[in-house]
Amino acid sequence: NLCLAVGSGPSSHRKLAAMFRRSQGSVESEENAEGPTERDPSELILISSTIAALLWMVMASALLLVLATRYLLEIVEGSREWYSVHGVADWAREEAGHVLRAALEARLTLSAALCAGLLHATSDAAALERTLAAPVLGAQSLRIVELAFAERVVSVSRRLGGDGVWRIELQSNDEDCFLLGADGCDASVGTGSQ
Repeated sequence: NLCLAVGSGPSSHRKLAAMFRRSQGSVESEENAEGPTERDPSELILISSTIAALLWMVMASALLLVLATRYLLEIVEGSREWYSVHGVADWAREEAGHVLRAALEARLTLSAALCAGLLHATSDAAALERTLAAPVLGAQSLRIVELAFAERVVSVSRRLGGDGVWRIELQSNDEDCFLLGADGCDASVGTGSQ
């Protein structure tokens, strides 16, 4: 058709332009009749990466939510329970060790003084005071040491003085307890009522 319309003159140019427009319209109408046009590959890559990023964000958020819930509800509670049972047991073991260590130190100190001959008689109050002063004053858990002899019971304890300093105090239930000082006589010594 184009070849036939080619001629000379203005009317032939108009005819040619009209035919060209019709042929262009028929090509566009044929493309629209085929369906949607294919997308550019860069556009497809952009769309698929956007969808993948959104899916990754949703999955990561869900995983973090599950892990945080498990941590707060299970792991923290389990750790608290373990530390309360085992931590308290270790603390109690240490405290018992300190208390018993102080009593054992007082016993060993007294035994060493007896073996070395520093204590000559049961009535040697000054030697008892010198021997047991360090263990009794040095340990907070050791409050009193009672020594039971055949004829009497002597207690060595600590007492807070008026000036705020701990002092050694000896008491006995013997007849000569007045020799131990103003507070040296105590009938409850040796009865366990102190």
